[in-house]
Amino acid sequence: SGRTLAIWAHTCDTVGYVKDRLFEQLGIPVQYQRMVYAGKELVNDRTLSDYNVRSESTLHCALR
Repeated sequence: SGRTLAIWAHTCDTVGYVKDRLFEQLGIPVQYQRMVYAGKELVNDRTLSDYNVRSESTLHCALR
């Protein structure tokens, strides 16, 4: 939809945690979410810090 949504997370949180928060706010099931940061698709069990995601970073979510 092109909209921006703020989700509060810590760098030690997993990508799966962020996807769960997105599901809670928008109702998009985790299995349909494809999260991308810095040109890389993010894996659910990795942490945000594994991808060097920092405060106020923008992650992109596409639907599968």
